[in-house]
Amino acid sequence: MEKCGVCSENLSEGAHCATCEQWFHYQCAGVTKSGYQRLSKDKKLNWRCVKCKPTETAHPPNSPRPDSESDLTGFEAVLTEIRALSAKFAPLEGLKEEVLFSLKKRISGL
Repeated sequence: MEKCGVCSENLSEGAHCATCEQWFHYQCAGVTKSGYQRLSKDKKLNWRCVKCKPTETAHPPNSPRPDSESDLTGFEAVLTEIRALSAKFAPLEGLKEEVLFSLKKRISGL
């Protein structure tokens, strides 16, 4: 009888990792029994557990690395735009206060 590669409990059925050759309870492997059983025979033979599944890197080997100088220029442009938008909205804050004051005054007069 096999032992689960996560919890070390005995298991009668489960998911088998093609890389480390360990067996896992479906729940311990993070898959449902029905989901695993729906896999094709080939996919089951090549199924890998979380530890053996390759993780995606932030920058895959063939992708160009971002240029920090151009990133900085881009961030500065975004920051400039944000400041411009903030300046446009600043007068609205005062207008909002005036409208609220006026509404409160009208409501209290009813």
